[in-house]
Amino acid sequence: MKDQQNHPSETSSIPKPQWLEALEAQSWQAELLISSVVIFFLIRLPDNFLSFFEYLALKSGETSIGFILLGGFYTIGSIYAVIGVFMYHFAIRSLWIALLGLNSVYPDGIKIRSLYGLSENYWKQLKNDYPSLSDYNEKLDKIASTLFSQAALIVMFLITVGIVIFICFILFKIIIFFFPALKNYMGTFAIVMYFVIFLGLGLYNYAVIKIKKLTKEEAENYAYQRSKIFSKGLFSVFTTPVMYINNIVSTNATSQKTYILFAFLGGVFFGVVAPFKIETSPILDNFGSNEYMIFNNRQGQLLSYNYEDRLSETTPIFAPTIPSRNIKDEQLTLFIPSIDREIDNINFAKKLSLFKRIGSKMKETSLERIARQDSIRLFNLNAYKDFNKIFVNDIAYPDLSFQMYQHSHQNEKGILVQIPSQHFQKGENILEIRKAYFSDEGVQKIVRIPFYFEKN
Repeated sequence: MKDQQNHPSETSSIPKPQWLEALEAQSWQAELLISSVVIFFLIRLPDNFLSFFEYLALKSGETSIGFILLGGFYTIGSIYAVIGVFMYHFAIRSLWIALLGLNSVYPDGIKIRSLYGLSENYWKQLKNDYPSLSDYNEKLDKIASTLFSQAALIVMFLITVGIVIFICFILFKIIIFFFPALKNYMGTFAIVMYFVIFLGLGLYNYAVIKIKKLTKEEAENYAYQRSKIFSKGLFSVFTTPVMYINNIVSTNATSQKTYILFAFLGGVFFGVVAPFKIETSPILDNFGSNEYMIFNNRQGQLLSYNYEDRLSETTPIFAPTIPSRNIKDEQLTLFIPSIDREIDNINFAKKLSLFKRIGSKMKETSLERIARQDSIRLFNLNAYKDFNKIFVNDIAYPDLSFQMYQHSHQNEKGILVQIPSQHFQKGENILEIRKAYFSDEGVQKIVRIPFYFEKN
């Protein structure tokens, strides 16, 4: 009551034009339509984005994989959070429509009379607890409209943060380009810079207030101006709608229960459903810096990704494969996909710069150019061979022929190796690809593929 007495203008109603009142009366139709369309289209997006980030993970070097995984988690989590929020709004608005129809048929609500063996006193108490369906429906209407605006706010916020992550990724690539020695410390560098910037801004604002000895009102004005600059810098074109929605809702909300549930549902969809979805992808789940070193190298483990007759049509080849779990041929065909994360560590022949390539084309004859390209290809194949050491039952096969190959599964590029079977033992065998790829802790990347051999 005190706030209302101090600010009487806040309780006064502002006259609305008739077109606005008519539009508000029918806004629920647009809300339901938009919510249903958003849910329908977004429900299919996580799978598409999952495939996209799998592709990026396969085509990204070791220094970029952290951003790829972060981007995948954030994007898929954001989609599920938006779906959850709009589903919550759809449920509330649908309930409002159902009760609106019920109220139109039975405008008097609960009737006080003896029924089902219960006295009028029972129904009277029930009527006191649930007096007016119209009042409750009006409350649901306000909640649904507020949730819809909050859903729009979340969409704008998630887009904004996504843009910030993308900008950070570009800055990261630029820093690595000029200072390659920092590539192993970028995660730590990013965390330190985050705290330095925000802590530094906080200390700077505190120092300004103390040094200038600002009054409470002056300090609030100073904080407001800094907040306005920060909001415009962060939200850009979304600043005006974000400020309207956020501050109108926060200064008018009388109950926080609905919005706590709203935030809880968004958090569940973002923090629980999204990680579960990520873990359904063997590529994203195992391309983390630690998991990647031990993936495909566990005792007593069979993975469908290593056998061509068990490959999923939708998942690209991301691990070495052999034709089948059961081998009967005189040769075992091994396909090793080309993974950019590993290529960064292979001693390939360095590519000529654009100007040198143009210059070489002008000086070389066609035969000389072909000979140079063949020599580079042979050098790179030997580099692949040095990087991937082949063992079967701990017996090394150093003299195998490596050939560049494009797999028919999804046109994946890689290396094809034919391994003779004369030294295979009848029954269980273990094929190992021991890569010259080590973690910072010295863990070697070893791919272990069990197979069963029986001669024809």
